[in-house]
Amino acid sequence: MQYQTFDNQIAKLHDWKSELNQEVARVSQWLDANQLLNPEYQKRLKYLQSILQTDHSTLAFVGEFSRGKTELINAIFFGEHGKRILPSQAGRTTMCPTELFYDTEENRPYIRLLPIETRLQGMSLNDYRNTPGNWVDLDLPVDSPEGLAKAMRSVTQTKKVSLADAVAMGFPRQNLRKEMDSEGMVHIPAWRHAIVSYPHPLLEQGLRIIDTPGLNALGSEPDLTLSLLPQAQAIIFVLAADAGVTASDMDIWDNHIKQLKDLPNVGIYAVLNKIDFMWDDIEKAANASEEIQRIRDITARQLDLDVDNVLSISAQKGFMAKAQQDKIMLEASKLDEVETVLSNTVVQRKQSELHQAISAEMASILGDGISIVRHKLDKIRQQRESLAEVQSKGESSVGHLIQKSEEERELYFKKVLQLKPSQRLLQKQTRILISSVSAEELSKLYTSTRHQLINSWTTVGLNKSMREFFTSLELVFKNLERQMELSNNMVHSVYERFRDTFETTVIEPRRLEIRPYMASLNRVRRNTDLYNDNVKLTMTEHSYVIKRFFSSTISKVNELAERMRRELTDWSNDAILPLIQHVESHKETLNQHIEQLNHVRHKGETIAGQLKALQNIYNEINEIVREGEKQMSRLNTPVVQSSTAKIVEMTAARR
Repeated sequence: MQYQTFDNQIAKLHDWKSELNQEVARVSQWLDANQLLNPEYQKRLKYLQSILQTDHSTLAFVGEFSRGKTELINAIFFGEHGKRILPSQAGRTTMCPTELFYDTEENRPYIRLLPIETRLQGMSLNDYRNTPGNWVDLDLPVDSPEGLAKAMRSVTQTKKVSLADAVAMGFPRQNLRKEMDSEGMVHIPAWRHAIVSYPHPLLEQGLRIIDTPGLNALGSEPDLTLSLLPQAQAIIFVLAADAGVTASDMDIWDNHIKQLKDLPNVGIYAVLNKIDFMWDDIEKAANASEEIQRIRDITARQLDLDVDNVLSISAQKGFMAKAQQDKIMLEASKLDEVETVLSNTVVQRKQSELHQAISAEMASILGDGISIVRHKLDKIRQQRESLAEVQSKGESSVGHLIQKSEEERELYFKKVLQLKPSQRLLQKQTRILISSVSAEELSKLYTSTRHQLINSWTTVGLNKSMREFFTSLELVFKNLERQMELSNNMVHSVYERFRDTFETTVIEPRRLEIRPYMASLNRVRRNTDLYNDNVKLTMTEHSYVIKRFFSSTISKVNELAERMRRELTDWSNDAILPLIQHVESHKETLNQHIEQLNHVRHKGETIAGQLKALQNIYNEINEIVREGEKQMSRLNTPVVQSSTAKIVEMTAARR
């Protein structure tokens, strides 16, 4: 396998996204040039461009303490710079989840820290992202190695609190008791989450890195399991080669990673770090290859992974090799192999994900436009045939043809008026759709659930109330599904009536689908169940369990419901838009035809001249259709061929 650095691959991905962004612009220009770029299409295309401009690729590093996660990040991304951005020295370990990216909006380096006490407030991490006043904001002096190191050491800070306070913040009691001092105090992370904006070329081009602490933090911060990890293109589970998969490693795997294997947009890899412990020096590295392969095979069986997804590395030697530009040491560290696999994974998955989402949306819009232009082309052909008939019968029949065309136009407008009741009916149905998942309706369910949780004084009771909450949500979704089907049938009927009335062919209407929403709800429920199974719900933790449920699960459900309401509204606005544009296009064609006939009748223009003009128009429109079809062909060309080609529909998360 040819060595592919992250710098190289992420740069290629950045260029590819720029090309796709230009394709969006070309579709917009094609529509605009043909008077088809209405406000709805314009909004949808601008949204696609905003996705491409703000999109990022995420790598998440997960593992128990002292496995070398942070050193691996430093080696892969910062080795050439010769300095460790994240603290990975002995005694300096990441204590809170840390995100590295570059903030293109603020365009400056900084580190933001969310105090651990925010866990007591009942808000999710995602909610806090939009409330900057709750974060401690520090400058990141990137030009000062000492200042940078000092600022970054903040992610290693801990603080002393009472056992009761630690439990109230969600830290597992059984783990804390082992560390409690004689005064009943325990050390916990000082910060709940860290966000680092750092001006590194890869980060500036859209790469995002998540560095997680050990098992305790994963077990007590639901947003990691519910949000951050599922959004990654690749999850790197770091193990120690000399220890293999320990019991605590297996806890992390079973409780936080294994279930993500079902997600088609996430690649999962186990990385056996510290292979240098198995050889004395660089020259003897090859002698350890058989033993390393044996451990890889065992690890693959234990984690039920393909052995190709189990990699071996020495992160520490890899960092040194990059810093010292030592090719021999780099080869021995196997950092290049890991980098190649991960960079290919990120690029392929992200390209597949974006191509499917962006191209599908553009194809829908472009398909509408091509259908309208083809209809216009067909009408021009009919007009040409009418004029040819007049030419054969003599110009005396022009008056009759004008009268016939005016009658056709009047009849057409009467038929258009018949669409108005259907539009009003659809608007009424949309209000019913949205009301079924309105904030007011869901608020009643939240209030009822909170009441049940507060009055559930056993672990069994708590879990029962949570299950009932999801059962109630399923009923809401079932009702929404029925209303969606009614809406789909209604729109389908409007399209059928349009075809029959105007004797034309239009594309099929875009259907409402409940499946993407149900899949999102099932992921929230599954992750909530797994999270609850992993945390002992004791009586002392009762209030925290309720806060955690509402800060994580309810927050996710609210995000889903808000997305649904936006998409239902957008669908309602877009549903019969192609029909309206067909009407406008046909009206324009009819008016032009009558104008052409009047030129023949009153201005002495010859039918031959009008036929020639029509032929020119026909050729121009035919060329427009061909250009649209070429663009459609480009949109339908798969970007990559891989076993992971079927990616989760991002269009379910539109706007």
